[in-house]
Amino acid sequence: MTQTFQKDGKTIRYQTVIKNNKHTYFRIKDDYVLVTTNKKMIHLIDTYLFEHFDSLYQKIKRKPEVSADSIQLRGKSYHLSFHEGRFRYLISDSEVMAWGKDIMSTKKKIYMNEIKEMIVDVHPKVLKVIAKNQLKQLPIKYKYLKSKFGSYHKKHDEITLNTFLATLDPIYLEYVLYHEYAHKIIFNHSKAFYDILDTWMIEHKIIQKALKKMVIT
Repeated sequence: MTQTFQKDGKTIRYQTVIKNNKHTYFRIKDDYVLVTTNKKMIHLIDTYLFEHFDSLYQKIKRKPEVSADSIQLRGKSYHLSFHEGRFRYLISDSEVMAWGKDIMSTKKKIYMNEIKEMIVDVHPKVLKVIAKNQLKQLPIKYKYLKSKFGSYHKKHDEITLNTFLATLDPIYLEYVLYHEYAHKIIFNHSKAFYDILDTWMIEHKIIQKALKKMVIT
């Protein structure tokens, strides 16, 4: 059931889904906020909505429509020429010609291919920096996610990257890699965690702030 939250004469619609999550997630879905949480954390939803109202409200208002005739790759916009057929694509200076089952699934396959190519360029730089902390390369999995750009799985000792990062400038992929590798040393987001990031990527705060404003579509 969709509920509403008001502040300063403005209204946000939100829907709560109860799961056995350890954390609570707030995701922008069309014109409302989807809250995924556990029973013990329900009482904190209003507090979060109040404290982050302006940011959530702006994200809802500026949420872009998914365009059927355009695609973003590595921070650059291209015209998308889509055709039904066996998956393949070609990139020119201003256009991506793509074949596939449908537009959205084809875009996701392109993201998968492109982020793997981006990793070839970005990962060696990251590995060179983190080696100062005696860290070695971790296995990386790729998945199209709607709520986060990456995660470190302590149990499996591996990193998962959102293939949507292929749409952004490679500097964001670099930041996410540093962020997840830092979790191998400090699993939470304490001051010690960000102190590590300070030594690895001087501008990480600027990149993180910009990334938080990104809407995954």
